[in-house]
Amino acid sequence: MPAGDHTRLMNMFVGLCADTPQWPSILLDLGYRIQLVEPVISTNTAQKVNPDVVAASEIHSHAIVAECKSGKNIDARQDKKYRELDPKHLAQHVTVHHLDKLGIACCYVDTEDNHGRLARHTSLPFITFERHSVRGHGSFGRAQLDEKLSAATTLQNAREPSGLYPFAPDDDDDKAIPHVLAGLVTYLANGIGETGFRITDREVHKEILELAHPYHTLMHSRHRTRLVGKIGAVIGILLDGDEKLREQAARLGQGVDPSAVQKTREACRRLLEKYVEREGMGGFPR
Repeated sequence: MPAGDHTRLMNMFVGLCADTPQWPSILLDLGYRIQLVEPVISTNTAQKVNPDVVAASEIHSHAIVAECKSGKNIDARQDKKYRELDPKHLAQHVTVHHLDKLGIACCYVDTEDNHGRLARHTSLPFITFERHSVRGHGSFGRAQLDEKLSAATTLQNAREPSGLYPFAPDDDDDKAIPHVLAGLVTYLANGIGETGFRITDREVHKEILELAHPYHTLMHSRHRTRLVGKIGAVIGILLDGDEKLREQAARLGQGVDPSAVQKTREACRRLLEKYVEREGMGGFPR
């Protein structure tokens, strides 16, 4: 796996907490499910901690606070915040059976390419994706979890998930375009016969976010806002680059042509199929 791909790491970690075809569910097996995506957690010192994702086990009253590291460096100030994070700071954000017994493990999620360098600069545990396996390093504060992660889980013949967290606000547009198009195709399919709305409207972009991102309800509002902005920017790029889509979308917004929804959807589908073919991608509506 090439370094520098934060979104891929997000998908791979979230996949461990979900029932994902052809991908190990070693954290879900222990009851860990995703409860927060890009949260903002306040501490007693008025500092804010912004991990990538939090998975919690209701049964074990324990949470994994994960920071995905696709680069080669640890931010010392960020690391200090994680080391000082207290369960009480997280208690209002997660659902577990016994909040008074809540335990947390802040950790980094990385790849073997960068692990050696990163591990020299922190005492926090890691979940490391190797070329053919995934394993944990260090203690996560729960015996069952430590036992599960200390043994390498094979990724041989596994299918890396890509749609659990399909794109981030800072991803290249090419990464977001097929997912935005797929969401737009589905949105238009759900609204066959309706006209008088514009695909450049922010409310439409919010609907596309809900169709494209499975964990949208678990995101902090700030992150949702950034993703909605990303969707709007991508749609703008698509309209600028495709005359037929631009014409059909304009007729859709005028509300004078009952067939405009279907024609716009067909134009989006045509573009989507081009991206799927070019990128070798799958899993989009046909």
